Amino acid sequence: MCGVAGYTGTECPELISKMMADNASRGPDGTGAYSQNGVHFGHTRLKIIDIKHGGQPMVRENGRYCVCYNGEIYNYGELRRDIEGKGYRFTTTCDTELIPLGFAAFGETLFERLEGMFAFALHDKKSGHVFLVRDHLGIKPLYFANVGRDIVFSSTARAVARHPKVDCALNPAAISEFLQYRYLKSENHFFSGIKTVPPGSSLKWSD
Repeated sequence: MCGVAGYTGTECPELISKMMADNASRGPDGTGAYSQNGVHFGHTRLKIIDIKHGGQPMVRENGRYCVCYNGEIYNYGELRRDIEGKGYRFTTTCDTELIPLGFAAFGETLFERLEGMFAFALHDKKSGHVFLVRDHLGIKPLYFANVGRDIVFSSTARAVARHPKVDCALNPAAISEFLQYRYLKSENHFFSGIKTVPPGSSLKWSD
């Protein structure tokens, strides 16, 4: 599985470590953290592909891009050849590396090229953007909350709720929807301040 977590804005002491602890069951084999320019990522890893070199968050292109990723890219081989054709060099066989190098090669159009199951956050240090991206069927979970002008996100809603500014009041509409359909059809969550990134969607935050 793996677990992604992060937030933007002023650093909150121990917040990332608490979010990663909430995601520990998704990634028992390793953890990593990243903090640059008011962007803070944390990752818990389940090692499957390129066990030695696939640690995250993964930084590439002289520190410009950082990705915090969960999933599997089915058309990895095809996309890798296209990216290498643009002159970018891979240093691992892990599909995580395809995200930052693919973004460097194709920009936001990379997202529609991806085939697989995935949820990830990508920070472009130069532009100041953070992208939250979820696969077309919504197989991999990705929750987020707006906290003023900033965002907080994770693979689990519990980790998002760790942020002190997230509204954790119960959402009556979500509860009603669950009781009627036995699942939530909308992007809402049981906590009023938390939403899910819709399947096949990307969100862009700017500093």
